[in-house]
Amino acid sequence: MNTNPQLTLDDLQQMCDERREESVTLEFKSCNELRVGSRMKNGRERTRDTIIDELTKDVSALLNSAGGTLIYGIRESNSRAKELDRKYAFRREDKIEITPEKITQWLRDHIQPPPTVYAYTVLENDNNPGWYLVIGVPPGQRAYMARDYRHYKRVGNQVRLMERYEIDDVMNRMRGADLDLRIRIHSIDPVPGKRAWYGLNLYLAVTSTNFLASEYGMLKLSIAYPAKLWQKLAAIVPASAINRNAFIPELPELDFRPRAQSVNLRWGSNQGNVVFPGDWYDFHNNTIRVEVPVEIPLCPDPTFLIRTELYTLNSHNKVALYAISEKRASSGEKSHEITSVNSSNYDSVISRFKTTYDASETVDLNS
Repeated sequence: MNTNPQLTLDDLQQMCDERREESVTLEFKSCNELRVGSRMKNGRERTRDTIIDELTKDVSALLNSAGGTLIYGIRESNSRAKELDRKYAFRREDKIEITPEKITQWLRDHIQPPPTVYAYTVLENDNNPGWYLVIGVPPGQRAYMARDYRHYKRVGNQVRLMERYEIDDVMNRMRGADLDLRIRIHSIDPVPGKRAWYGLNLYLAVTSTNFLASEYGMLKLSIAYPAKLWQKLAAIVPASAINRNAFIPELPELDFRPRAQSVNLRWGSNQGNVVFPGDWYDFHNNTIRVEVPVEIPLCPDPTFLIRTELYTLNSHNKVALYAISEKRASSGEKSHEITSVNSSNYDSVISRFKTTYDASETVDLNS
């Protein structure tokens, strides 16, 4: 059963008005890409076979990644929604071949194993009888193969072939719980009696997203003050490398030593603690405090990087990176915000750190 609300015409128009960008979970297509006889970029006419080949490639890539939405009816420019595809919107004559039922059957017949997807139409108004097609794709619990017997994944807004180890990793999704982490900031304050130290008080919660409970597991946090760390990030893995290789924000081993502080949090059924699907285990609603040394004692706006690792039985550890920075309201009131660092915002996060420390005369960026 599909629990996600269906998109409306207003939703599609809003995507165009906002110039919504394609991503790991969102893909825009012209209606012609499902029409037999329409022209491809190479000038050749589309056949039923070429349409099914491309369709199964796009949908299997979403299944093998994080799921998402495929919309036939939005024209894009530079990977951003431009306008509704009204000129080539589906019409009455298309209803024989292009229907949600037909598309769903194609996908079940030509993707292995047969997936569960949710295809539906979005109608124009009475003055324009055209319509568009939306395919909702949940994240798969195994590796799905397109019609050409290959496995694909989403990388940013692109479809790429999967490596062998990535196929194995997806195949193991059902063997162990797939954990997800939620972080909230309670407060950040100077540590009394410790010059140039800050205490981070965090609320943490873990859940399972693939219907399997985690009876035993561990969350490891490594927190550092990134006065010079942005240089290491840019030197070790440039943004282009992340864009090519990471559809999940899984970043490299970062050298936090010697200024990083780490903490390990565990759960286990022998203590009555189990991470259940759909429920957030919050470590008994305790605030986790980590005290971290900073490298600019008088810096008015401390920023931090948090590297997280989630471990559970029968699953690979899940790595993510977060950035914490101060946010000032127009009233001058300060608050802290936390950002998940991934391929789409990598450049802006690194740029923010660079700007912060370029403005400080107490830090030698070349050291």
